[in-house]
Amino acid sequence: MPLSPLRTRVAGSTRLVRSRVRLAALGLLLSWVSQGRAYEANVDGQSVLQLYTVQGLYGAPSVSRQRLTHTLGLDVVDLAGSAWNNEPWVNVRIRMRMDGDYGISPAEQDPSNSDYFVPGLKTSPVDVMYAYIEGGGWLRDTVGFRLGRQLFFDELGWWSLDGAKLTFMPGRLFELSGYLGFEQRGGLPLLSTGRYEAGGVFRGNREGLGATQWPSYLQSTSLAPAAGGSLVLTAIAHLRARIDYRRVWQRDQVITSPFLDANGQLATVSMTRVSTERAGASVGYDFGQVASSDGAMVYDVYRDKIIEHRAAVQAHLAEHLQLFLNYQYRLPTFDADSIFNWFGAVGSTVVRSRLGIELRRDWTLGATAGVRWYRAPFTSTTTDAGNTRYAERDWLGGVDSTWHTQKMVFRIADTTEAGDAGDRWVGDAYLSYKLVGGALTPSALVSMARWRDHLRSDFNSTVFSYVLGCRFAPVRAPIFGLDWEHSVSDVMTQRFRLVASVDVRWP
Repeated sequence: MPLSPLRTRVAGSTRLVRSRVRLAALGLLLSWVSQGRAYEANVDGQSVLQLYTVQGLYGAPSVSRQRLTHTLGLDVVDLAGSAWNNEPWVNVRIRMRMDGDYGISPAEQDPSNSDYFVPGLKTSPVDVMYAYIEGGGWLRDTVGFRLGRQLFFDELGWWSLDGAKLTFMPGRLFELSGYLGFEQRGGLPLLSTGRYEAGGVFRGNREGLGATQWPSYLQSTSLAPAAGGSLVLTAIAHLRARIDYRRVWQRDQVITSPFLDANGQLATVSMTRVSTERAGASVGYDFGQVASSDGAMVYDVYRDKIIEHRAAVQAHLAEHLQLFLNYQYRLPTFDADSIFNWFGAVGSTVVRSRLGIELRRDWTLGATAGVRWYRAPFTSTTTDAGNTRYAERDWLGGVDSTWHTQKMVFRIADTTEAGDAGDRWVGDAYLSYKLVGGALTPSALVSMARWRDHLRSDFNSTVFSYVLGCRFAPVRAPIFGLDWEHSVSDVMTQRFRLVASVDVRWP
């Protein structure tokens, strides 16, 4: 039956509306695509499988583990940023890691089994290494920010923060940054790890543990507020100078005595207090192509001590001759809640020099010499002969040579350390060769080492190891790796390890 004029008009209007909706949707899609082309996404991942066995003195396997490690990263870069056309930009960077240890026995995770239980041990912990949004180019390219989990590489150490960072760069004269948030700590329900916090305190999740079981393993439930900042001078060419400051507060409960009181309880404190507080400064200068120098100092505000100072010089004595001089003093530091703060600690000083010679464009030779020393913390420290040790001094030395061509790399090296703390000698040789146009690279490493401790002669050992490996990297495909390692020593007797890896990158 034919349509009525009214139905015809309604149907036509409906088709017109649908057409307009489709056109609008197509316009939005094209607009989104055109905007999306201003961004570049890069994904990379790696999977590493380790199978290893350590045999005891009688040949029976004492440890057998299987470990699978995955890392996955995503970078979304704004191509229309200020680096290209002086416009604001925003980037996203994420990286995660999962370590699966499939050789852990149930006894090691059973709190009731005091002989084998290891607190904090996880079968497959997930670690969000960093995940943040960063931007810049605002207010005439003077203001930038970073929001999320981020890593810091400065004079105060390798550190991680969950929070926000704001940077001000007026006229490229200096860079002033301030940050506020929470220190990444182990045990918190934030997919976090304790590798970035100060040492000396054992924190984690005490679920399933009684009050008197592993009292030194502290429950971590409260976030640790942190604040800090840095000032970097950028106005003077060839000059590098910066100042850093950081403070972290502790709010978790901590045990103040390992012994039970009259009521059978452990004494604790839970008030807000300083965990770590440090300040550091560094300066460096480049003397053109002739030489460069760097120096730094770190001050522990909580302990009221300088915990590190260093200086380094690199000079080109001739066209093919380089000299490196390095000095460093470091004092061990701990979290303010750590009992190690009550004991004496001494710093170690290292002075090292290296002379590098480029005999040919494909052949280099190097020699290293230096000394390391520190005072013994207790005068009762004695040697096997019964002599009191007031100080320890070790002499350092080594030689190395590398021969590299377009297809081959051959390297031999020797490192020697001898003195009051003991003797150590390590020599190794490495060879790799590219085949099939560089897609296939077999390699071999042979190493011999000797340790001798003057205090603990039962730790004296000689170790022989070899590693046979191969990398397969076809064009536009994952990179596959396989390594076999075998070590023989006086202490471990035999150790076998097989490592298989896959590296993927897109695009």
